Amino acid sequence: MGNTVVFKPSDKAPACGQLLAELFHDALAAEGAPPGVVSLVQGRADIAQRLVRHPGVDGVLFTGSWPVGRAILEANLDTPGRICALEMGGNNAAVIMPDADLRQAVIECVRSAFITSGQRCTCTRRLIVHAAVADRVIPALAKAASNLVIGDPAAPHPVFMGPLISEAARRAVLDAQARFAADGATILMPCTPLDGEGWYLSPGVLRVDRFVPGDHGGGADVEVFGPLLRVAVVNSLDEALEQANATRYGLAASIFTRDPASADRFLHEARAGCVNVNTGT
Repeated sequence: MGNTVVFKPSDKAPACGQLLAELFHDALAAEGAPPGVVSLVQGRADIAQRLVRHPGVDGVLFTGSWPVGRAILEANLDTPGRICALEMGGNNAAVIMPDADLRQAVIECVRSAFITSGQRCTCTRRLIVHAAVADRVIPALAKAASNLVIGDPAAPHPVFMGPLISEAARRAVLDAQARFAADGATILMPCTPLDGEGWYLSPGVLRVDRFVPGDHGGGADVEVFGPLLRVAVVNSLDEALEQANATRYGLAASIFTRDPASADRFLHEARAGCVNVNTGT
């Protein structure tokens, strides 16, 4: 269609971006596309700042943190013809109702919370469990999480979780855990640093009373980018929806239920862009 892309990967994972650009290049070349349809630029924040302000750019698509996304938006306030598509994190909620397939729900929530060591925008950060099944679900969740295989992703045996991307990322998760505990959360299973050549953490599970908009009350507006799951217990679907929506983020959500009416209501009332039924966020 004549559209070309300049791709600047995260400076924390340049090799991933390099590989992706090479795959694009090979695929486009095989189809006879002209050179320059996809170009790769590596760099840190100074390079990104120049790119998002460049007069030759017609659109900026960004995935990352809220502060950086806000800076991009502010840099383009005087260019209304330029599209800015900004995906700035999530604090995704999963709801487990009493009529759900509890085994499936626990497996899916553990998978979605801790896959990629919790380093996906769409990871489950907050779990909302109906009180009727909380005594069964929460212990099963902790047991499943404690059995995840953690280690070098290049190991010969299957590994579910590798390390976090940096020392700063690991410290941020541990600091958040301590902050939530100071605010009244109960640590059911602590995130703990593990030995190894990398910034490894064991998965953590915290129980909170409620999710309250803001930085406290379970950190409903705090995205913790790592393997830390917060759990709250509710007494109804009304309360579950209120708790799921108690955040300024709106990326992903899911509900586990066998009731079509409950699923339909959640699809319509959950304030998230990606809403799933009986599968993870």
